[in-house]
Amino acid sequence: MTGVTRRGFLELSALGVGGLALGVPEMSRATDTPESLAALRAAFENPDRKYSIRPFWFWNGNLTGEELSRQISQMTEHGVYGAYAHNRDGLETRYLSEDWWKVLGEALQTAQDAGFLLCLVDEFEWPSGEARDYWMAGANKSQVVAANSEYHMQRMREVETQVRGPRRATVSLPGKVVALVVGQSDGPDSIKGDTLQAVPFAAGANEIEWDAPPGDWMVFTYAIEPAMGQPDHGTVDLMSRESVAKYIEIYYDQLGRRLGKFLGGAMPATFADHEGTYGSKLPWTPKLFEAFRQKAGYDLIPFLPALRRDIGPKTEKVRIDLLEVVSELYAENFFGQVTEWCRAHQVEHSGHVWEESLLFGAAFQSDLLRKHR
Repeated sequence: MTGVTRRGFLELSALGVGGLALGVPEMSRATDTPESLAALRAAFENPDRKYSIRPFWFWNGNLTGEELSRQISQMTEHGVYGAYAHNRDGLETRYLSEDWWKVLGEALQTAQDAGFLLCLVDEFEWPSGEARDYWMAGANKSQVVAANSEYHMQRMREVETQVRGPRRATVSLPGKVVALVVGQSDGPDSIKGDTLQAVPFAAGANEIEWDAPPGDWMVFTYAIEPAMGQPDHGTVDLMSRESVAKYIEIYYDQLGRRLGKFLGGAMPATFADHEGTYGSKLPWTPKLFEAFRQKAGYDLIPFLPALRRDIGPKTEKVRIDLLEVVSELYAENFFGQVTEWCRAHQVEHSGHVWEESLLFGAAFQSDLLRKHR
């Protein structure tokens, strides 16, 4: 008996099904002529330029139209008919300055004349969404944050206070508090979920008094503070539609006004080199609580302690629901908004995020495939 491997069986099955679906191979070959085969070979040897490889083309040093034109000519002479220009460390021409836009226009004109597809990475260095300007004075280097400090990435800082009741406890409200939650302790890193409740407080108050029932209780305050994405060092709140709209205004709208005649032609695509993140731990954006109620169908505030502690059977659901909401905000407001602009201007939008490990999903961007869709 002749042995058939699993791979061999699948190959034979595929040939059989393919024959049923497509017809007998000999019938299709009957129409082949020497001329058609020669044309096929010629197209294979010299394919349409839109199929050319497009390497990352690092732009650094002092950019000039002459030098970029020379390098475009070098690439075309060696069969490379496209590239993604990425402004990187060492760039001497100030990014998004008048000089920079002028040189970009000259390079796009050269690309158009040469039949070269000059695509752009939409940021200086990475991650995207910053309109980064290392020439700015001070610690902040994002033009988005410079336009409005409220667009800075933020996080919730949790502060816990132990209270043994029954007694009236005075609880400090540090900084910009957005939530105050109490729950009865159920051992180390564990809270009785059915005792969790949000405690109202007056905006701007420095402290409140709370009457603790008998037993050991935990009081959790959640205050907003500036954050920086790790390990990418992003500073813009990319879950905020308003923050990303400002980025689009600074970069993409200028691109459209200044160089719109090249969009969809000499510049067919843009790329987000985006090893970025939705935020720091615990993630925050001004519309987080509202978006959570709309999507998850319940109020997140009383269950905030579940993000770091066990509250019983509902622990996993709260965490998953939060990541669902974060993922939706991140995908729609950052990736979605930029893609909408590109489609409206006949430009393809692509990019990448943290793909190296599935663990990066929850840690940095939540749902990876939702971003790519």
